[in-house]
Amino acid sequence: MGRDPLMVWGARSDALYGLVDTMQAAQDRTARLRGPTLYLYGAHDQIIPKNATAKALARYPKADRTAYYADGWHLLLRDRQAEKVWGDILAFVKDPAAPLPSGAPPIPRPLRGP
Repeated sequence: MGRDPLMVWGARSDALYGLVDTMQAAQDRTARLRGPTLYLYGAHDQIIPKNATAKALARYPKADRTAYYADGWHLLLRDRQAEKVWGDILAFVKDPAAPLPSGAPPIPRPLRGP
């Protein structure tokens, strides 16, 4: 029998609990963000479910920015398009109102899928 590729093998239960608790706190506090923020999401993220992202987006200040990477995974800053994502972050830090150099569209609302 093969192992589930989405299962974290060998992780301690207290570490997983802490991670899930941190993720829930982050989602719950999205509406209280202050200052310009940029929410990045990869379409193939297998760690952060689309439904959790959709819930966070529902609370996300509409004036802030999102970027959706159709070829992106969970580790956007380390995957094959990391240079593009880093360029978007740098451009946002310099001028939050400027277009992102990659041309990444906003995260779709509502975000669909598993």
